[in-house]
Amino acid sequence: MDKSKALPNYLPQVHFKTSISLKINLPIDQVAPYLESIDFTQARISNWLFKLRGIQVPDGSGFDTGSHDLFVKLPVNEKDTLALGVVGKFWRPDGQLVALSSDEFLSFSDPAYAKSTWIFQLKEVSKELTILNFVNQIYCPNQKVYRKFQRYWTLIKPFSYLVKLEILMSFRKQLNRLDLE
Repeated sequence: MDKSKALPNYLPQVHFKTSISLKINLPIDQVAPYLESIDFTQARISNWLFKLRGIQVPDGSGFDTGSHDLFVKLPVNEKDTLALGVVGKFWRPDGQLVALSSDEFLSFSDPAYAKSTWIFQLKEVSKELTILNFVNQIYCPNQKVYRKFQRYWTLIKPFSYLVKLEILMSFRKQLNRLDLE
């Protein structure tokens, strides 16, 4: 059985953090190859909410650490982990997200923006059961950004949980359609 692993660390400090998990009735070695093709557009409510804010969501065509994307793939050492980074003024209606490469995300330090990581990590429970954990971490570089994000987070946190749950459930449905059993 797989031991719990520490999350990769991409932020200087974590000010806000949420996590959610979902069971997948498949062996981890059948789930891991598809983790990078997670398609957020299949999560209908989440996709609609992102579009409402004018945010392009990842479509399952894969992630690239070198491309300049709003959700940029961050380097990981484990095949059972997908880490995405996003920078923006999340409290603004349009989010003011910044398209960056992986290296640019890691070194980004504009004090007017918050940084967030979305980490998807698989955990083997048994030979036929895998847990998919989704951890969202947010870093605010100063008190002004912290206060703005905190007000925003107070309003959207319950909806954020539903968005994350829907993304995980959508991924599980994507796997089921592949008929991997």
